Amino acid sequence: MKVESPIISDGLDAYFCLMDQAPVVGDSIFKNSQAKERHESVLMYAFRKYQAANYHFDRVIQLSEEESSNIATTNSLDTRISQLAESSIRVSVRKSADKFIYELSAFLQAVKSSLDFLTTALAVYIKGVQADSIKTFISLVENSREGPIFRIVKPNLPWLSQLRDYRHHLVHRMVITSETVHGISTFGDKICQFKYPIVIPIATPCYFPDTRISRMMNDEVNGLDFASVNGWITYPDGTQEVLEFSEEYSPAKGYVEITEFMTSNLLNLENFFCDILEDAKTLNFRMF
Repeated sequence: MKVESPIISDGLDAYFCLMDQAPVVGDSIFKNSQAKERHESVLMYAFRKYQAANYHFDRVIQLSEEESSNIATTNSLDTRISQLAESSIRVSVRKSADKFIYELSAFLQAVKSSLDFLTTALAVYIKGVQADSIKTFISLVENSREGPIFRIVKPNLPWLSQLRDYRHHLVHRMVITSETVHGISTFGDKICQFKYPIVIPIATPCYFPDTRISRMMNDEVNGLDFASVNGWITYPDGTQEVLEFSEEYSPAKGYVEITEFMTSNLLNLENFFCDILEDAKTLNFRMF
């Protein structure tokens, strides 16, 4: 799934076209041509970081596709398993999926960096404010600051605050781990393939055990719900026929698939980027 779209680049192009005509005297945010150059560059830094976030998202998609292709390696077992006695058989492959988490950490860092550059660029509109982090805008809105730019920050406050907190914990305070599991399970003569989705906490994780004991004793992947369907019929002579058999794993309450989490944050960043640029255009390159 490709999230990156031309929406931000189109918005930047329109903004830059207006900026070219902006004065460099009086109450303009630009005092000289060098100020224009820096303003444009910082906005482009924000865009580059958005592109970086898309890169890390694409890597997770690629890793997921590689894991799906690995499931095909178990297909050769289908015939052999079906020829065995009609007993319950389960064959699974389990391995570390930490590379997904490494990409997630880099992704969150890129999203946060994009927001910081965006803040740095737009802070020039606000009298008495200098900022190089989205934290400044968050704090000002939390202290009831209103007006242009802040009216875009305010409805996005829950997302911005959670993103900062999640990134801070994952980058600076802890490392979460994950695993991939896929395989084949049987019930009678029915065979089904199963795969565990890569899930992460929806809210900011505050602690994740990573001890020798936890690694040795953790037989199940956390954050998953399991559902199965077993249907059979018993005939008068005592023989049984399995009608249906399936296994499915999905995120448990409080967890979300990693790709869904990343998609949501990318779309939020894209909408925020575009909305705040549109709002800045109404100021006609003058401070308020």
